[in-house]
Amino acid sequence: MPPKRPKVTIMQTPTGKQARLSKTLANGRLIERKISPEQAFVRAGKRIQGFNERNAKGLGERFLGNAWYSEAQKRQGIHWNPESKAYENNGKGKALKMPLPTFKQRLLGRYLPAQERRLVESQVDFSLKVFGKNLSPEKRAQARKEISRLISGRQVSISNTLRSTKGSDIDEMRRNGIETLNFFKGKGFAAKSEQGTIYPGIMNDITGRSYMARGFSKNYNASTPIHETLHVLKKLGVIKVDVPFAYAADRLWLLEQEVVKPSSVRKAPSKQELDRTRNGNEEPQWSEKSGNRIGQWVFQNIPQEKRWNYLFERCMGKNHAEAMRAI
Repeated sequence: MPPKRPKVTIMQTPTGKQARLSKTLANGRLIERKISPEQAFVRAGKRIQGFNERNAKGLGERFLGNAWYSEAQKRQGIHWNPESKAYENNGKGKALKMPLPTFKQRLLGRYLPAQERRLVESQVDFSLKVFGKNLSPEKRAQARKEISRLISGRQVSISNTLRSTKGSDIDEMRRNGIETLNFFKGKGFAAKSEQGTIYPGIMNDITGRSYMARGFSKNYNASTPIHETLHVLKKLGVIKVDVPFAYAADRLWLLEQEVVKPSSVRKAPSKQELDRTRNGNEEPQWSEKSGNRIGQWVFQNIPQEKRWNYLFERCMGKNHAEAMRAI
């Protein structure tokens, strides 16, 4: 018989900081709780004797699947009452921005509903028409085929979110998991109103595959396919710059379709902000705020027939002044 895998005593400091010891007070005395090496990795990021990477990945995914559900319940005002031993609604909850999938769908995803897949297709065609207008008919057809392969209409899931940057690298998956958990809680770069939901759209940095969350079309996330298509076009070499103009295209499309109205509190972009682009492959947190400002500025200050020409010139690498002269 194979030897039994060791259990380790993990404790958590009274301040809640991650540590190798976890303390639980019950009936006035200290109880030590033994956990597996995989639980030790998920909690503290440390590998100890008996650690199994495959089991740790599965454990982390299941933990996030339950955390997603728990935060969705909190957002809706549903809590556990220990006295009645039942879930109750406190009447202070708010609606989720996007519907909560089943546990299996949260982990693995599924295809989007037909209506949302049609919206994806229409926005992909629109994006290719605007940002691929310099392509020959043959190359445009090739690009459209490749985009259809990369944006297949599958849902964002915990599995494809954790593997979106460095594939199955266990340490990178854990870092992605921490960011995803914060998003579930409406923290980090997520708005508080997004508590209990997952990212409206993501792109895998390695494969270029993009995914959208079910229900993205119901609110200001309705332009997610345009956003993700710009990232794919950048990966295919059709455009040179995609950040922060993926967010700018988002905002411009939403404003033109009257999904949202211009915000009176959103400041106009500064000169430095208009010409700021990213370094590296990751989409920085500042790009959302800057892109939204640029998109609204374009909507309010450039004639309708020239708005998308401006964004095209910016995505082809021109700075603000050069793009204004080009249109």
